[in-house]
Amino acid sequence: MQGKLYAGRKLFKQMWISIVAGYEESRFTRLDTILGYKRRDKKSYYALSLTQKISPKKSVTATYRYTDNNSNINTYSYTKNNYTLEYKHHF
Repeated sequence: MQGKLYAGRKLFKQMWISIVAGYEESRFTRLDTILGYKRRDKKSYYALSLTQKISPKKSVTATYRYTDNNSNINTYSYTKNNYTLEYKHHF
C-alpha cells in the first residue's frame, strides 16, 4: 500500500512553499535467514520545501525531510532527518 499527498503555494512574488506527506508498505518475499520470517516495513515521510526564484532560469530550494521506517525486524527500523540545499540553473 502506498500513498502521497502534495500541496504547494506561492508565498511571495518569487517564492514558493511545498509540503509532501507519504506512506509506503513493503513486503519482502525472502525469509530472513536468522529469524526465519519475512520482513515487512511501514515507512512514512514528510517534507517541507521553500523555493526562491533568483532569475527566469535560476532558483534555490531548501528542503527538510523526515523519514520514519518501522520494520518487523528491528535492524531495519530507523528515523532520518535530511536537510538539502539545491541550486538550479536551466540552460
